[in-house]
Amino acid sequence: MKKSLQNCIKSTFITLAISLIATLWIISLFEITIKLLSGMTVSNVIMAIGYRLLTDLGSVLLIAILLYPLYFIFGYFEKTIAQMAIHVIFSLLVIVQFAMAKYNLSTLVNFSVDLFGFSFKDMFSNVNVIDSPSIFYFIPFMFFPIFFLLIEKFLFKLSIK
Repeated sequence: MKKSLQNCIKSTFITLAISLIATLWIISLFEITIKLLSGMTVSNVIMAIGYRLLTDLGSVLLIAILLYPLYFIFGYFEKTIAQMAIHVIFSLLVIVQFAMAKYNLSTLVNFSVDLFGFSFKDMFSNVNVIDSPSIFYFIPFMFFPIFFLLIEKFLFKLSIK
């Protein structure tokens, strides 16, 4: 019984981590595609894509290694709470990743550069001048977390078969 529970917890967590990797890769490809379509210069497209995919993979692996013990402990007692917590955390990571990509596309500067150089008030005013919020501004913020959950559901169905 315990072995079956452990395998189920591991497979669900791995499915969630792979879904997060795929979603972050799609966001990175989306960002590079928007840069290319808008006429921004990307010095080496293949290297930029490879770098983004590699950093997303490394980030998710690090996050998964850090969160798995908590997921396993909570999953041992109540599996649904553990799954819900990881779904929420991973969905928030997707939203944060897309927000940073959107900020980079709006200001043409990485968020970390502005974080250390400006106050939050200055960053907020920079984004408001460049991008005015509208309904179309917020649609991708809803789309990518839903897309993450759809990938997870698809991979989970594949793992059951």
